[in-house]
Amino acid sequence: MKLKCVGRDRIEREFDLHIQASAGDYPRFVLTHPSILDGFFELILKPLSDRTHMVMAMNAHVTYGGYGIPDAIIPFAANYLSTELRSSPTISACGNFWRTREATNAWERLVTAGKAEYIKGEDVYRVV
Repeated sequence: MKLKCVGRDRIEREFDLHIQASAGDYPRFVLTHPSILDGFFELILKPLSDRTHMVMAMNAHVTYGGYGIPDAIIPFAANYLSTELRSSPTISACGNFWRTREATNAWERLVTAGKAEYIKGEDVYRVV
């Protein structure tokens, strides 16, 4: 499968997208590109009891930052799974999961593009 992403440099690139299960059997989306040999990008989603999903991990490994992957993969994953997809909060009550500054920036770009909204009372973003 392929996913088109527009990077910080405004160049559109087509990434190879593989959908698999993570070690915890959560949906895991892995993106690679033949011209970027070091690393990969991954998005891991945790199913929640209300049948929505929360971002558990969003990692640009090695050289995969700046390609606009979160802007494309987050809405794609919500649509692919037919689910509401939300971010982690800045820090959870139990302290076991959190949203990084880089992830917040990605979600803010989605808000600006009209693809997500911020829910202040819960300190989470969600795909609209």
